Amino acid sequence: MAIIRKKELRKLDEKELNKKLIELKSELAKEKANISIGASATSPGKLNDIKRAIARIQTINNEISKGKEFSKEPLSRRAKNKRTVRDNRTKPSNLSKPSAERGKGENKKNE
Repeated sequence: MAIIRKKELRKLDEKELNKKLIELKSELAKEKANISIGASATSPGKLNDIKRAIARIQTINNEISKGKEFSKEPLSRRAKNKRTVRDNRTKPSNLSKPSAERGKGENKKNE
């Protein structure tokens, strides 16, 4: 079976995805049976391709069941929100003071 792309899988509905999943699992079982008998694999990389395709289908099924939206944009083009997340974290009370006041008298003992 050829490599299945994510775009192609997302176009399919749940019934077709489950049908593909069953086909891939049976194909994987056949390949593993051939290897366990002692016959050489038809293609060494085929097992990994089948496993990856199964994982893709299961991931998409999981997204559908949870109702998650997926972003079509690559990560490099998505909006970055690192600074806002960092700024919204709770800050220790020590950091809220200006740096000049922070160091005064904290480490000195009272005389």
